[in-house]
Amino acid sequence: METVLEPEAIRRATEGVERTVYHDGQAVGVERHYSDTLLIFLLKGWKPDKYKDRREVFHRGTIELLQKLEAVHAMTPDELQVFLAEVEAHMHQRQARGEGAL
Repeated sequence: METVLEPEAIRRATEGVERTVYHDGQAVGVERHYSDTLLIFLLKGWKPDKYKDRREVFHRGTIELLQKLEAVHAMTPDELQVFLAEVEAHMHQRQARGEGAL
C-alpha cells in the first residue's frame, strides 16, 4: 500500500487532479484541483514536531494548588486571598528557575 497510496497522495497534493468543468450540461474546460487536506497530512507526517495539532504541556506545579483550584468556587474571601498568594509565590519560583510565567 505504501508504494501506491503514498506517492498518489503526494501527487494529488502537489500536482493536483484535473476535473472537467460543465456549463449547461456541456463540457467547457478543465480545472486542476489540489488537495489541501492531503498536503496537511503529508506535512504533519514529514515534520510532526513542526506541524502537529497540539503541544504537550508538562505540569511542574504542585498537586495541592490544583486541588485548591478545583475548590476555588467554595472558598471564603480570606481563603481565596491565601490561595492567590500561594499561586503568586509559586509563579515567582517558576520565574526564578527560568520556567516562564505558566
